[in-house]
Amino acid sequence: MDGMRVLDLTRLLPGGLTTQLLVDFGAEVIKVEQPGKGDYLREMARNASGQSPVFFLLNQGKKSLTVNLKEPEGQDILHRLIPTADVLIEQFRPGVAAELGVDYETAGALRTDLVYCSFSGFGAQGPYRNRPGHDINYLALAGGLHPGAHREPTLSPVPAADVSSGFLAAFAIVGALLERERSGEGHYLDLSLFDAALYLSAVGLTAGETFLNGTSPGYGLYATADGRVLSVGALERRFWRRLCRAIERPDLADADLEQEEEAQHAREILRETFLTRPAQEWDELLQRHDVPAAPVARPNEVLQDPHVRAMHLLREIEEGGEPMLSMAHPTRWRGGGPDRKGKAPRLGEHTREILEDLGYGPETIAEWDRVGVVELPRS
Repeated sequence: MDGMRVLDLTRLLPGGLTTQLLVDFGAEVIKVEQPGKGDYLREMARNASGQSPVFFLLNQGKKSLTVNLKEPEGQDILHRLIPTADVLIEQFRPGVAAELGVDYETAGALRTDLVYCSFSGFGAQGPYRNRPGHDINYLALAGGLHPGAHREPTLSPVPAADVSSGFLAAFAIVGALLERERSGEGHYLDLSLFDAALYLSAVGLTAGETFLNGTSPGYGLYATADGRVLSVGALERRFWRRLCRAIERPDLADADLEQEEEAQHAREILRETFLTRPAQEWDELLQRHDVPAAPVARPNEVLQDPHVRAMHLLREIEEGGEPMLSMAHPTRWRGGGPDRKGKAPRLGEHTREILEDLGYGPETIAEWDRVGVVELPRS
């Protein structure tokens, strides 16, 4: 994507992840932020140096332009910028983009082959279009938090709707750009976070009560003697039999796990058995028997995991005297491929540079900084 420019008008995770993926593939991403505030992620979970590791993780290598889109001059800046861009991504609630002069009709008239991606909670149409929400709400309505009959819903530690929508959006944007190469036409992409959550939940919805929500004793979580939790994925019959041999319960190897009574009996035995040893011992034993199993890792253990370290999946980059976490792109290409470089921008760091490239003079820029149309970074 070298040579392609993306205007990112989003905040928080979904849009940030989308454009971070595009940066990884070489696109120039200009992050358009509100003066004085910027992306809300800048303020979340800040470290001792006042920076947000989450913001850093999702905004490496981007440029920051501060523009007040509520002012006519701010809209004029963006209208000059749009013809230079290949992609525009916004994350306003339905109707707000039009109020700010950055809706698809306006932007598409300024560049007819623009790929325009609109993020919102429930999409631009439908009865829920104006309903507020966050990841937990989208997953809840899509069935993604319900673990099955006779069990309480659980909160997912992974913001699955946000993350999946980011990947889906990046994929759709690249597809629209490929189509543009053939047709020469732009595209409007309407992406709903609820739809992304439903996309993830579809397998569970169609399959009903399955191993995914705990019906199989060979696929679940078990407490161990040291207070840890072991994940067991002995789903196929061959893995189940290996598990039974490993725990010295060959009598369970041919149990009919489709029958609730037999499944419950096996589940109780596994619960009692796994409480007799610490998680690490069980992990080593089950690996020797080639059984899919692993301890539930704590965050600090993930960072020290030998496989993670050997494959260089996570890196630490010095920023403001603090180590900040960065992640390599999860696909590996022969002879190169996407690479994540650079630091996250300070709020408005590239404002002057971008405005000058658009032809605005220093007096105009200084005046706009004074009245709040833009905000130049302070040293």
